[in-house]
Amino acid sequence: MEWTKYIHVASSMTRKENQTALFIGRWQPLHEGHKALFAQALNQGKSIVIAIRDIEPDEKNPFTSGQVKYQINQEFILKNNYLKFRFFRILLWR
Repeated sequence: MEWTKYIHVASSMTRKENQTALFIGRWQPLHEGHKALFAQALNQGKSIVIAIRDIEPDEKNPFTSGQVKYQINQEFILKNNYLKFRFFRILLWR
């Protein structure tokens, strides 16, 4: 499937200085769409918080949360020199 148009839905909330964007997910695998989402928030001057769901690796989720953190660290902190990251592991109880 190919996207043919870009639609931006404006927020009804006014933008404030020093906002933080929270992203929660498994990030399995970290791909260009994830990178673009994080970069968009950073380019808007926001700090970002990335919460990585801590799960046992399996066929659909081949990476540990530590490996995902390393991948994100490599891409944004080392490659792009962003220093606005905090990492949280999300633990789910059943």
